[in-house]
Amino acid sequence: MPVADLIREEGRKEGIQIGELKGKVASKQETLIKQIHLKYGITDAEKDFIKSVTNLDKLDKATEAILSENNKEKLLDLLK
Repeated sequence: MPVADLIREEGRKEGIQIGELKGKVASKQETLIKQIHLKYGITDAEKDFIKSVTNLDKLDKATEAILSENNKEKLLDLLK
């Protein structure tokens, strides 16, 4: 396989991985927004803040913590 084809293939694979990661992040963000909306209510500023968080670990922790956390501010602090 020519070098140019190898480079294109690597770029394609990397693009797919980036797209999958962006999709996971967006899904976690939307899930967290829905959960907070249902449990506490949510402002547009809080939605924007959540949408600005791209760290999957932080989004996971906040998504799990909503089950036990009774304070919205503490929950949102997990994302900082």
